[in-house]
Amino acid sequence: MEENSNLKVGFALKRIRQMKSIEGKKYTQAMMAKDLGVGQSYIGGLENNTRTPSFKTLIKIADALGIGLRNLIDLCEYQRLTELYCQPSKDGTHNLLSPEKLSNIGTPEAFAFRDVSKSFDYENLNFKLGEFLDNVDVKKKIYEGESIPYIDSTNLSDIISKGINKQKNIFFNNQKLTDGQILGLNQYLEAITNQNNGGV
Repeated sequence: MEENSNLKVGFALKRIRQMKSIEGKKYTQAMMAKDLGVGQSYIGGLENNTRTPSFKTLIKIADALGIGLRNLIDLCEYQRLTELYCQPSKDGTHNLLSPEKLSNIGTPEAFAFRDVSKSFDYENLNFKLGEFLDNVDVKKKIYEGESIPYIDSTNLSDIISKGINKQKNIFFNNQKLTDGQILGLNQYLEAITNQNNGGV
C-alpha cells in the first residue's frame, strides 16, 4: 500500500473518532477497522503516527468519520504547525513559542504562523480552519519573497541595542519600514540614548 510519509493523521483521526458515535455508542478503533477493512492494530498505528495512510485510505478514513477529505487534511496540517511552533500544554490549548524561539527558527512558515495566530478568532477555529491555513500560506509566500531577517515588534529591544542597518528589510507590526522611517527611528534612538542630552 502506497503511503504518504509526510502526513501524520494521528491527532485528527483520534480526535474526530472519539467525537463520533453510532446509535449512542462510541466509535471505537475496532468499529473503524471493520468499516475500513483493516486490522485494529493498523488504526492504532495511524493514531500513534507509526503508520501513514495512502491517499486511497485517507478517502476511506474521511468517509468513515463523516467529514470531508479537505477537513481531515486541514486538521492534520494544523497539528503539524502547532507541534512546530507552539508550546505543549496539558489542557490542550496551543500557546505560541516565545518571540526569541520563533526568531531562532527563522523560517517564513514560522513567522507566518505567528502573525496569523495573533489575529485569528480561535473560538471559531473549527469552522474556519481552512481559512486559517490559507492565511498562513499567503503570509508564508509573502515572506518567502522578502530578503529578511524578520524583526517583530516584540523584539524591539534588539533594534535599540544593535541599531538598524537600512540595507536590511525591517518589519514592525508586520509592515516593512521605509528608508525614511528607518532613518527617523535611528535618529530618535540616538537622541534618547545620548547621555550628553540626558538620555531617558
